Amino acid sequence: KAVVSTQSGHYGRGEMGAHEAADRMLQNNGEMWKSSETFVWLQVAPPHLRSRTMRNIKDLEGQDPHSKKTFYDDMLHDFYPNRPKNEAFEDISLYDFASKWDKAHKNDPKRGDRFIKIVRSDKTFVKWMKARSKEPVIYHNNYSITEQKEEFYYSMLCLYKPWRVESDIKGPSETFEEEYNRVVDNLPQLKEMSSRRINIYKARENMEKDADEKIKKEKSPDCDSALIPLL
Repeated sequence: KAVVSTQSGHYGRGEMGAHEAADRMLQNNGEMWKSSETFVWLQVAPPHLRSRTMRNIKDLEGQDPHSKKTFYDDMLHDFYPNRPKNEAFEDISLYDFASKWDKAHKNDPKRGDRFIKIVRSDKTFVKWMKARSKEPVIYHNNYSITEQKEEFYYSMLCLYKPWRVESDIKGPSETFEEEYNRVVDNLPQLKEMSSRRINIYKARENMEKDADEKIKKEKSPDCDSALIPLL
């Protein structure tokens, strides 16, 4: 029942983060996801590995038959790419934009510097956004730099390299790793955050390697004979 309820909530309101989904499945009545911390999920998987939340049946049946609006608007596909085209927003990364801006509520006044209007290139209105009073905890797809190298570099570029359309992420390069190496020295945030993750993966690999060597050593014949008591 909890799973069914969670799934209904997911499709009724848009994307549901892992913390909210876990809370609902555990039936904690919002104690986890309604805490003082706000969690924002950014799905920075490559397009062929990415999923989106479909709009509910009522919305789909009520819209223009020629409309191609099948999915809920979200940060990755709609809000960030269509952010205002001015100096303050042109060079902002997806990570920073999601940290600083949130969807405005229906009854918000929508005026002043705390509000921005998201409009597509064809002048279609998307959403009002408002400045966050507190930065959220951002969480996203994590990929292994050794086993999922291209996915890793894609996610880092998507998060920390400013872009407007999907093709901007790879730029003129043949691979995402090549693009990362091309731009990383000019993007301090990309360099710092990706270096942290690379160092974490290296440290984890070294720990696993040390653990494997220790296990092999303990299972070696020399170690077994050393445990035989002398008579």
